[in-house]
Amino acid sequence: YSDPVVYKDPIEDVSKIIVLDVVDEVEYESVVNLNRETPKDGWSEEAMRAVNDTKNVTIPIHLKDAHYKGAAKLGHGVDYKYAHDYKNHYVKQQYLPYELEGEEFYHISDMGYEAKIKEHMKRIKKEADE
Repeated sequence: YSDPVVYKDPIEDVSKIIVLDVVDEVEYESVVNLNRETPKDGWSEEAMRAVNDTKNVTIPIHLKDAHYKGAAKLGHGVDYKYAHDYKNHYVKQQYLPYELEGEEFYHISDMGYEAKIKEHMKRIKKEADE
Protein backbone atom coordinates (compact mmCIF):
# COMPACT_ATOMS: atom_id res chain seq x y z
CA TYR A 1 0.00 0.00 0.00
CA SER A 2 1.35 3.37 -0.94
CA ASP A 3 -0.54 6.60 -0.36
CA PRO A 4 1.11 9.60 -2.01
CA VAL A 5 -1.75 11.88 -0.92
CA VAL A 6 -1.30 13.68 2.39
CA TYR A 7 -4.99 14.50 2.82
CA LYS A 8 -6.68 11.70 4.70
CA ASP A 9 -10.26 11.26 5.84
CA PRO A 10 -10.16 12.23 9.54
CA ILE A 11 -13.36 10.33 10.23
CA GLU A 12 -11.69 7.09 9.09
CA ASP A 13 -8.91 7.70 11.62
CA VAL A 14 -11.42 8.44 14.39
CA SER A 15 -13.26 5.21 13.53
CA LYS A 16 -10.06 3.21 13.92
CA ILE A 17 -9.36 4.92 17.27
CA ILE A 18 -12.79 3.97 18.54
CA VAL A 19 -12.29 0.34 17.47
CA LEU A 20 -8.95 0.18 19.25
CA ASP A 21 -10.27 1.94 22.37
CA VAL A 22 -13.15 -0.42 23.01
CA VAL A 23 -11.51 -3.72 22.16
CA ASP A 24 -12.57 -6.45 24.57
CA GLU A 25 -11.43 -10.01 25.14
CA VAL A 26 -14.02 -11.58 22.84
CA GLU A 27 -13.42 -9.20 19.96
CA TYR A 28 -9.63 -8.98 20.26
CA GLU A 29 -8.99 -11.27 17.30
CA SER A 30 -11.50 -9.34 15.17
CA VAL A 31 -9.67 -6.09 15.84
CA VAL A 32 -6.34 -7.65 14.94
CA ASN A 33 -7.84 -8.95 11.68
CA LEU A 34 -9.51 -5.61 10.95
CA ASN A 35 -6.21 -3.83 11.35
CA ARG A 36 -4.48 -6.27 9.00
CA GLU A 37 -7.04 -5.42 6.32
CA THR A 38 -6.74 -1.65 6.59
CA PRO A 39 -3.99 0.51 5.09
CA LYS A 40 -1.07 0.88 7.46
CA ASP A 41 -0.10 4.13 9.08
CA GLY A 42 2.21 4.88 11.96
CA TRP A 43 -0.29 5.27 14.76
CA SER A 44 -2.37 2.18 14.00
CA GLU A 45 0.76 0.04 13.75
CA GLU A 46 1.98 1.50 17.06
CA ALA A 47 -1.38 0.73 18.70
CA MET A 48 -1.48 -2.83 17.43
CA ARG A 49 2.12 -3.40 18.54
CA ALA A 50 1.15 -2.23 22.04
CA VAL A 51 -1.88 -4.55 22.08
CA ASN A 52 0.21 -7.49 20.85
CA ASP A 53 2.97 -6.76 23.38
CA THR A 54 0.44 -6.64 26.21
CA LYS A 55 -0.78 -10.22 26.06
CA ASN A 56 -3.32 -10.31 28.89
CA VAL A 57 -5.13 -7.00 28.90
CA THR A 58 -7.71 -6.03 31.48
CA ILE A 59 -10.65 -4.24 29.96
CA PRO A 60 -12.03 -1.50 32.22
CA ILE A 61 -14.94 -3.05 34.06
CA HIS A 62 -17.28 -0.16 33.30
CA LEU A 63 -16.91 -1.00 29.56
CA LYS A 64 -17.80 -4.66 29.94
CA ASP A 65 -21.17 -5.92 28.70
CA ALA A 66 -23.89 -4.96 31.16
CA HIS A 67 -26.92 -6.17 29.23
CA TYR A 68 -27.49 -9.44 31.03
CA LYS A 69 -28.86 -10.43 34.40
CA GLY A 70 -26.18 -10.37 37.05
CA ALA A 71 -23.77 -8.10 35.15
CA ALA A 72 -24.11 -5.30 37.70
CA LYS A 73 -23.18 -7.72 40.50
CA LEU A 74 -19.88 -8.23 38.65
CA GLY A 75 -19.45 -4.48 38.27
CA HIS A 76 -19.97 -4.59 34.51
CA GLY A 77 -21.16 -1.23 33.21
CA VAL A 78 -21.18 0.32 36.69
CA ASP A 79 -20.04 3.96 36.59
CA TYR A 80 -19.95 3.98 32.79
CA LYS A 81 -20.19 7.56 31.53
CA TYR A 82 -22.28 7.94 28.38
CA ALA A 83 -20.55 10.70 26.39
CA HIS A 84 -23.80 12.03 24.93
CA ASP A 85 -24.94 12.95 28.44
CA TYR A 86 -22.05 15.41 28.73
CA LYS A 87 -21.24 18.79 27.24
CA ASN A 88 -19.81 18.49 23.72
CA HIS A 89 -20.53 14.75 23.94
CA TYR A 90 -17.12 14.33 25.53
CA VAL A 91 -16.24 12.84 28.89
CA LYS A 92 -12.94 11.79 30.41
CA GLN A 93 -13.08 8.07 30.95
CA GLN A 94 -10.70 5.14 30.75
CA TYR A 95 -11.31 3.34 27.45
CA LEU A 96 -8.04 1.54 26.88
CA PRO A 97 -7.17 -1.61 28.79
CA TYR A 98 -5.69 -0.73 32.17
CA GLU A 99 -2.25 -1.93 31.04
CA LEU A 100 -2.26 0.74 28.31
CA GLU A 101 -3.68 3.56 30.44
CA GLY A 102 -2.22 6.92 29.47
CA GLU A 103 -0.91 5.70 26.11
CA GLU A 104 -1.63 7.88 23.11
CA PHE A 105 -1.43 6.43 19.64
CA TYR A 106 -3.01 9.05 17.44
CA HIS A 107 -1.16 12.33 17.31
CA ILE A 108 -3.19 14.93 15.46
CA SER A 109 -1.10 16.99 13.07
CA ASP A 110 -1.37 20.69 12.34
CA MET A 111 -2.07 20.04 8.67
CA GLY A 112 -5.36 20.48 6.83
CA TYR A 113 -8.56 19.40 8.52
CA GLU A 114 -6.62 17.75 11.34
CA ALA A 115 -5.65 21.22 12.58
CA LYS A 116 -9.35 22.00 13.09
CA ILE A 117 -9.89 18.69 14.87
CA LYS A 118 -6.87 19.36 17.09
CA GLU A 119 -8.20 22.77 18.12
CA HIS A 120 -11.68 21.37 18.72
CA MET A 121 -10.36 18.54 20.90
CA LYS A 122 -8.20 20.95 22.87
CA ARG A 123 -11.25 23.15 23.55
CA ILE A 124 -13.62 20.39 24.60
CA LYS A 125 -11.02 18.72 26.82
CA LYS A 126 -10.45 22.06 28.56
CA GLU A 127 -14.20 22.53 29.00
CA ALA A 128 -14.51 19.03 30.46
CA ASP A 129 -11.95 19.97 33.12
CA GLU A 130 -14.00 23.01 34.20
